[in-house]
Formats: sequence, structure tokens, C-alpha cells
Amino acid sequence: MTSQLGLQRLIADRTYHDLVTSKGLSWTPPAMRRRKWTYIFTLTREEQDRLEWTGDGLFSSALISVMHQVFPGRPSTFYPPIHKALSQNCIFAALWVNAGVPRAEVEAHPKAYADMLEVIVAVYVDDGDLEPLKVWVKRTFYPLLYIARKAMMEYHTRAYSPATFEVTPLFETSRQKRRRSENNSPTPQQGHQGKRARSREVTTAFGEVTNLGLVALASSSRIVPQALPVSDPETPPKPMIKYSMHEPTSPSIGTSRHRPIDLSFSP
Repeated sequence: MTSQLGLQRLIADRTYHDLVTSKGLSWTPPAMRRRKWTYIFTLTREEQDRLEWTGDGLFSSALISVMHQVFPGRPSTFYPPIHKALSQNCIFAALWVNAGVPRAEVEAHPKAYADMLEVIVAVYVDDGDLEPLKVWVKRTFYPLLYIARKAMMEYHTRAYSPATFEVTPLFETSRQKRRRSENNSPTPQQGHQGKRARSREVTTAFGEVTNLGLVALASSSRIVPQALPVSDPETPPKPMIKYSMHEPTSPSIGTSRHRPIDLSFSP
């Protein structure tokens, strides 16, 4: 068990480092119609939680399928460490850094950014086919899978001690995913205090006490980027803030045919 956790930590750390430092990796959220982006920014907390849970499952299924496409016929023990490592909140958060959101901003709200990605995945799929999501996951995670495989080979050829292994601060103490169970939900007697206690349970290494509460405050708190890809561009409103997207340096890595445009949403 300890060795598996050490392997997952190594894979996640190597992947995180490449995402936030490499100029050869380029990522953007999936292109969606403007109405879907608008919907995301008007969600209630209950809708956020539901979509976050749905997006988590959809992404997990798509990633498993893509892993078997990229690395077919591997032993059953090959896939779980990579899958668990690439499903970490720190990896989802690092994608936003790669997309152009300031690193300090993401590291101040790592779980919020991870939750946002899960909501985007759920809204992107909606009630439709999973195949478009698999295409997007393969385009985004194809280079990351090879980074993960390289880390796995490194782990098996060198001796690592989980007690002394140095990892990125974002990954070191952040949780993979908060457990969604009745035990985490406040009782009727707890009321508002129960909700505050639940928030503390998902506190990250950076002291964040929110999951997707950012959506209602997206524009005012500037937690999410205002440059988002849309599949039916219209005349955009005047942008309130802009984050530059990385220009892809290789056509084989994380490219997108959809031109990002600036969107802004008033609080």
C-alpha cells in the first residue's frame, strides 16, 4: 500500500511540474456553446455539488478508456497508479496554470479550480455521448500519460522513500477528492454551523475552505479565467479581465481548433 502511494505521489509530482513549467504543453477547456458557459456561472451550490460528482465520474470513465487506448494490453496493475495520480486535484488545478491562469491564483484556490473542471466536464457531456469527452481527454492527457509512464519506470528503477520524497507543495497535503457521503453532510440540527464544519473538512494546503462556491463569485473574485473557448462565437461583451492562453509549440500536444475568446460575467 505504501509503495503504491509513493508511486502515485511521484507520478503526480512529475506531471504537475511539467504542466506548470513546460511551454510545450498546451491545454484549454472543451469548447462549448455560450449558453453552457453562462449556465455554469449561474449554478446554485446544490447544482454545483451534483455536477461536480457527475463530472468526476465521467472524467474517470473517459480517462480509463483513453489509458487502454494509449497503453493497450498492459498488466492490470499498470493502470490504477496512473489513473489515481492523474485524477488528483493538484493535476486538475495545474491544468489551469498551464492554460494561463496565474500560478499564485491557482495555488491559492487549488480545490476550487479542480472542482470547476469537474463541473465543466459534466456540463460538456450533459445528456449526450461520452465519445466527445474521450476525444478531449485523449488530446489533453495524451502527453501526460507518457510523463506518467516515464515516472513509473523511474520509480521501479530507483529506490524512493515516501517519508523523504519531496513533492510540490500543492500536492503534498491536498486531498485526492473529498469523500461524498452522508457523514460529510451537516445534520438538520447543525444548520449553518454544519456547513462551516463541512468546509473545513476540505481545507487544502493553502488554507482554502471552499469547493465550488467560487462559481457565484466568479467575476468578482476573479477565480476563473475570462478567456474561454466557445463553439458558436458571438460578439463578446467587454472583458473584465484577460488571461493569455499558451500558444502550442507542437501540433501533437494539447492543441485546440477553437479560438479562445474573452468572456466576462457580471456578478
